[in-house]
Amino acid sequence: MDRVPITIIGGGVVGCAVSYELSRSTNREIFLIERNPRVKGENQSSRNSGVIHAGIYYPREKAPLKARLCVEGNRLLYDFCTDTVSP
Repeated sequence: MDRVPITIIGGGVVGCAVSYELSRSTNREIFLIERNPRVKGENQSSRNSGVIHAGIYYPREKAPLKARLCVEGNRLLYDFCTDTVSP
């Protein structure tokens, strides 16, 4: 029986990012399984709103960590996309 060392289910933004990072750090085969035949990082789960949050909807006095992480994550995601698409 053949074994698959690393299998990632879901080709949305997170699945593609995890696949990308693992491909950089290991020389093992990685399989990405997605039910949509057009995998371009645009698939989303039913729990995903499909937007990159800017953190502006979280009041600083009630959710400072969440607001700060949204702002930081927003910048990191755009940097990641720019770095992986640019030659």
